[in-house]
Amino acid sequence: MNNQTNNTAISSQEPQPVTDNSSSIQNSERLDFIRNTVNQAQNISRPCDISREDILTSNKRIEMMLQEVMTTMNAGFESVHASIRLLQATQSRQTTELQKLNRYFTDFFSLGNALFNPSSANPQTPNPSTQTPPSAVHLQQSAAVDIPSTANIPSSVAMKSSFPQYKMNRIIVTVTDLWREYASGFNDSPSIQSLEAKYGTRWRQDRKESRYFSRRKEIYDAIKSKAEQEDISYELAAQCMEAQRVQLEKAKYEQTKKIVNLRMQYNLASELSFNKFKLMARSIQTKNNNGNNSENTVHETLYDTPLMIIVLQSLLKTKILYIIIGLLLVSHFSANQRLSKSSFICETSVSLWKQKYERVLWGCTLFILENWVMMSSIFVFS
Repeated sequence: MNNQTNNTAISSQEPQPVTDNSSSIQNSERLDFIRNTVNQAQNISRPCDISREDILTSNKRIEMMLQEVMTTMNAGFESVHASIRLLQATQSRQTTELQKLNRYFTDFFSLGNALFNPSSANPQTPNPSTQTPPSAVHLQQSAAVDIPSTANIPSSVAMKSSFPQYKMNRIIVTVTDLWREYASGFNDSPSIQSLEAKYGTRWRQDRKESRYFSRRKEIYDAIKSKAEQEDISYELAAQCMEAQRVQLEKAKYEQTKKIVNLRMQYNLASELSFNKFKLMARSIQTKNNNGNNSENTVHETLYDTPLMIIVLQSLLKTKILYIIIGLLLVSHFSANQRLSKSSFICETSVSLWKQKYERVLWGCTLFILENWVMMSSIFVFS
């Protein structure tokens, strides 16, 4: 007996653990809320047990929350549209700059009609590979021989026949080959620089040759200005411009490939999410049709608080956000369609466009995720 009394005295003297009344109250409130939610979910098929005042109160609360969420989402979408418009204006300026650069390289991708379409070629035009600039003695002899035969021919035709007719090469692709034709010539043919020095514009009286020369002259001038600015030879300047052209082609190919991959991924994600949403809507309608009350429609069912929580959770699980992201990307791609289809994209514009594109994409994604998490937390913990 004495031992028992001592033990009880010692146990009474031990310090008791301190309990937090506020935490216990919060836990009890959460348990009560979970029990009420489960009871309401079990009584979905019996709407007559719920009073009309409770239904109206829950409906008003849901409508107020939805209005607040819609206003917040509208403000966010307006900010996204403003950023997209700013991006479009920046891209329009970049497009004008790219068009200026595109003039120097337009002729590189045009194939010659004379080589691939013989019917359009002039049969009387000599081959430029075997054409040589006539010497002064040869011109005098030909003029002396042709004087009696051209007595009745107009002077303009006689002057045209006295100048060489050179045809520029149509299959040139690189800048180095283009400068070689201008400076030294191909296959023992005269160079364009020598023809310009001797005959001026009279050797290219044909309209096609004049058009080709006017396009390529911009590239000749660009090579000369680059060589003068950097104090290098013309051949080295042409090689630098060729390396720049190859880099532009690679950047264009990589950017087009990324755009195609993004389109395929987000189209697939949006299609799968939309199919899951349709199946979920059909399952809700089937439950309403199989219920005891035939007048309980989908509209009335969605106004029930526990069922609204379940629907929101299922929407988050099915990743319905991919649909909104896919729509934003489709609008963004349509705005950038002209830029992606342009012939050339310089490295600086590609880097700036990529940075702004990723910034807008991540901003839209984070904004939508924050709004959906906020809305789901309101319905779950309210």
